[in-house]
Amino acid sequence: MRGYELRERDDGSVDLVEVVPTVIATFTSRVHAESYYNFLAESGAEPVAKARPALPAPERPKPEAVAPKPAQVDAAWSTPSEEEWDQAIKALDDGGDMKKIAAALNVNFYKLRGKYAAWRRRQNDQGTTRAPEPAQEECRLCGREFKSSRDSDGLCARCSRG
Repeated sequence: MRGYELRERDDGSVDLVEVVPTVIATFTSRVHAESYYNFLAESGAEPVAKARPALPAPERPKPEAVAPKPAQVDAAWSTPSEEEWDQAIKALDDGGDMKKIAAALNVNFYKLRGKYAAWRRRQNDQGTTRAPEPAQEECRLCGREFKSSRDSDGLCARCSRG
């Protein structure tokens, strides 16, 4: 329930103020609520009205009614053939947009992303796109073998720390 109120200013002008109720706290005990109300009323806050009779607590939805069932979510997606998956992965590898390709296949974006990532890992494992590994080198102090880098200066990680 909204209300209106006139407030006079020191300069003689008058403000028309809309009073909109706002819940600032919810108490389980009426005595506790009234003590806070009285405190606010005495502190100079302008209470609009006394507390109304208790309202019934809002009903909360049951958890099973809120969560969708997995069968309902997956029913909208199609199941592409292996040939369709291969075409989609080739299109992605050529620089296609993953969201558009997933929409064209009518598959979940995340499923397509997973298939594409697995395909990329298999390509890397076959050595087609993997960079050559640096050569093993023997540490000049302790004699252990390590992967050398341009900053190693012939020392393994332990010996280079000191």
